[in-house]
Amino acid sequence: MIIHAIQNPIGTKRLREIIKKKKEARIVIVVDDHTRAAPKEEILGALTEEIWEEQKSISPCSWLLARTHRQMKKK
Repeated sequence: MIIHAIQNPIGTKRLREIIKKKKEARIVIVVDDHTRAAPKEEILGALTEEIWEEQKSISPCSWLLARTHRQMKKK
């Protein structure tokens, strides 16, 4: 399902098509931290596969580990 969603986005072109048109493109992939349950390995695997062919001829990818939530409250 994740691969299908990345290969068939709704309302926009595929990532590899967007990258192909951007000769000076820089890509930053934002990853949530370990406190959030998400299929990170599957998502990142599908993303890197989608962009790899176009990206290897441009500039390198950057990865950003983000904490996008409030501090957890102690109970």
